[in-house]
Amino acid sequence: MQRGGTGAEELDVTGERRLPMPGGTVATYKLICECKAYKTPIDLNHWLKFLGKLFAAEIRGGDKILGCFIALSG
Repeated sequence: MQRGGTGAEELDVTGERRLPMPGGTVATYKLICECKAYKTPIDLNHWLKFLGKLFAAEIRGGDKILGCFIALSG
């Protein structure tokens, strides 16, 4: 697990998940996680920014990307 940096490319948590597949092979998925904690619910803009980060990661590193967006409010 690794914490990201600051700015537009910031990700709160990154990691890898290795899953065994039939035939003895192992698939490795990259995990990226974004966490938000605001007094009010997040707006669509935050969600779209996270989707942009997912799509950018897919372009850079292949199609085995998992994303997790955690938002707390109140």
